[in-house]
Amino acid sequence: MQLLAAGALAFMVLACVNLASVFLVRSHGRARDVGLRLALGASRTRVVRPVLVEVLAVTLAGTFVALLIGRAVFPALLKQVPSIAYGNAPTGIDLRVVLLTIGLGLITALLFTFVPAWRATLRDAQSLIRTGASHGSGPSWR
Repeated sequence: MQLLAAGALAFMVLACVNLASVFLVRSHGRARDVGLRLALGASRTRVVRPVLVEVLAVTLAGTFVALLIGRAVFPALLKQVPSIAYGNAPTGIDLRVVLLTIGLGLITALLFTFVPAWRATLRDAQSLIRTGASHGSGPSWR
């Protein structure tokens, strides 16, 4: 049972690392938007709030889908493991598993989104706008 739990935890850590890299890339791509909002006089909290709302929505939706998939797949996985491996231990997705999944997702999302977004608001607005301008959406041959 411990081996199964360790495998599940390793899978969860890999998912969190993947989520963190996606959020870091998206926050780097928002440099120009952050610079424009700051240049127009928006406060740090008004700049960071939409980013956090988007990330929390994506994280909670992904966590919900992951829990649904886990609930559907877990009985099939349990049939593959001999009953000697888990003995009389309770198996299933209970409140502890749900809370751990939600907690890890939220911690990952907040840590890898809030910190870069807040640090971006501390930079000079002009440098943020210039940074974002060099990564335009047009073709690179222009």
